[in-house]
Amino acid sequence: MKKITSPLWVLLLFLACTKSSTNTPSINIANLPKSFTQYTASKHELIYRVYQYDSSHNLAGISLRTTDTVSGNVLMDSGSYYFYVNQTANLPTGYTSINKKSTDLIAQVETHTLFFNSQKQLVKDSGVAVISGANPNPPTKYYFYTGNTVARDSWMHSGAGWNEFLIDSLLLESGNVGHYAQYSNGGSGNNWVVSGQYWVGIYSTDANPFYDQGVSYSVGGFLLLEGIQDFLSKNIANDIGFTFTTDSKGRVVTGTAGDGSYIQVIYQ
Repeated sequence: MKKITSPLWVLLLFLACTKSSTNTPSINIANLPKSFTQYTASKHELIYRVYQYDSSHNLAGISLRTTDTVSGNVLMDSGSYYFYVNQTANLPTGYTSINKKSTDLIAQVETHTLFFNSQKQLVKDSGVAVISGANPNPPTKYYFYTGNTVARDSWMHSGAGWNEFLIDSLLLESGNVGHYAQYSNGGSGNNWVVSGQYWVGIYSTDANPFYDQGVSYSVGGFLLLEGIQDFLSKNIANDIGFTFTTDSKGRVVTGTAGDGSYIQVIYQ
């Protein structure tokens, strides 16, 4: 893994900026997937996602499952997001999340409220309550945008008040996410260190099955940083070396690689 070379003040400069464009693309997700499967041979990892839509074709729910195919260990044996949707704005006003890892005795169930700016971009994901689980303190997350960057600050409440504990940064290159970095606060004060990052080296010329301009613009960063799926990038990532096949509408339906990795996409 490459080491990050940009100092933290560059990221903080991004956080001080907001997008000035008033363009608010409409959301049209009638042709987005209803399920997605990906097997990555090098990781022995099988990812399965199911997407639920309401009668107005708004994204209403997502179920997630990730399995280690060698040990049989289910890394996340149940994960779901259920969205409450404003049918006029076609934007979610909040959600309930249910996540349970193989090491958890009970699922972590949280409710959140979502806030958007006048440009219909998500700016705040406010943790409201924990229904069950080991962590009784849902985080609140703030989103910031520049022309090519999405950044997220995560805050947690404690006896000492609200504390910022994570900063996530997504850097877009030619409309696709080229780099992700996460900074963790290692202790009191501004003791920030890089805790995780990755680069996407290759994108296919084929369209990302999850890309819709309106979704990408409004909640794309949220959906990617929550680990749901890359709804942000225009093209489909292809570092593994997939050969893709498309349907009559030009949508990717399968991908196969020489090492045995594959993807399958089923649409509404």
